[in-house]
Amino acid sequence: MKDFAAAVARTNVDLLFDKVSALPNEGEERYAENFAMELGGGPIATLIHLRRLDVPVRIATYLGDDWFSDFARRELGRFGVDPVANLYRGDRIPVNISAAMITPADRTFISYTGLEGGNRHEADDGELERAYAVLSGAALVAMQPGYLELYRRLKSEGTSLVFDIGWEDDLGFRKYRDYLDLADIFTPNEKEAVRITGKNDLREAMAVLADNFAVPIVTLSRSGCLFRSDGKTYLAPPIDQGPTVDATGAGDAFLAGLIYGTLTGVSPHRAITYANIIGGNAVTALGCLTAVMDQTRLFALADAHEADIREF
Repeated sequence: MKDFAAAVARTNVDLLFDKVSALPNEGEERYAENFAMELGGGPIATLIHLRRLDVPVRIATYLGDDWFSDFARRELGRFGVDPVANLYRGDRIPVNISAAMITPADRTFISYTGLEGGNRHEADDGELERAYAVLSGAALVAMQPGYLELYRRLKSEGTSLVFDIGWEDDLGFRKYRDYLDLADIFTPNEKEAVRITGKNDLREAMAVLADNFAVPIVTLSRSGCLFRSDGKTYLAPPIDQGPTVDATGAGDAFLAGLIYGTLTGVSPHRAITYANIIGGNAVTALGCLTAVMDQTRLFALADAHEADIREF
């Protein structure tokens, strides 16, 4: 029985410098009022949110003998994601390390990864086989670039695939065509949707996505999200759960709610409501995983706000 969600992904560790009055110029120093070190965003954060909702998860990732990898192991265990399959066989620091400076206006990042190819790492045959041993049999897998042949194999076995991308200057449908052809769910934001479809109008972008996905979805940052179902386009407004403290990881939390709805077989309206709730909750605390959502609160908020969705 396919009852678990899974991913092969790099582990991210975030160094969060919070409440920085302004970014320093070269040669200058500024102080943050708050600091935290936490697991960062990406598919692993999405799976941790799902684990909190009692969804079994499996993770294949890259961990070394360094201090940051040890921190990641402890945190994954604390979140109930244990054991974790380790694909790494080198002697560098294989986790992604990001320093985030959070100002009143926005967030700025500088990141490092020790994997060959950096953030565009392409898995070799050994990594793909070890990852397959972990992910095989999953109900749903969150995709990342670099593992195309693995996803093709899982898709042929009936696993559903979810694809989420970050902004890139060369973003386009052609670049990710092979992944998009496999994906069952794709969740670009507004900027990514118009770039990848080549349409400047959001309605036209939604129409292009509707040709490729049963329920096309475009997230709208603080305005909620658009989705299309039964031939109609809907706006799901954001669900306010408190002041925004840090938007890091909101997209990963949104995706967790959407996956949870998909795995539990609810309607698209209900699944999108779950996504908005968990995504909105995530921004109320510093870091990707500090704010917690449990089933009881999720269901109560969904009951109260599912009817907020309206035609667009």
